[in-house]
Amino acid sequence: MDIVSILLIALALAMDAFTVSIATGLSLKMVTHRHVFRMGFHFGFFQFLMPILGWLAGKSLVGAMQDFDHWIAFALLSATGIKMIYESRKGEAERQNTDPTRGFTLVLLSVATSIDAFAVGIS
Repeated sequence: MDIVSILLIALALAMDAFTVSIATGLSLKMVTHRHVFRMGFHFGFFQFLMPILGWLAGKSLVGAMQDFDHWIAFALLSATGIKMIYESRKGEAERQNTDPTRGFTLVLLSVATSIDAFAVGIS
């Protein structure tokens, strides 16, 4: 694979993290250097780690997963869609005003934005 292809794949993989970072910044009342560092560090770390984990998983599980991998993708996307619909039906009073750049929420955002990097690592 040539360097241009690798750079284009890296750019495409970073777009979801970029979008989530913008949306998170818009949801905060004031963005500080700590917010920027936490988001950048976690997203960068997971974008680095997930292709490696995908490559390791691909080498060891490729034969076992070929028969039902599409069902796993279907289940994950369905669960995400159902959760999004459920969250959109909540009233404004039920929503929490928490800092998405802290704790478990940040880890979940980091994993969610790097799942595609995991898939690239598998391939």
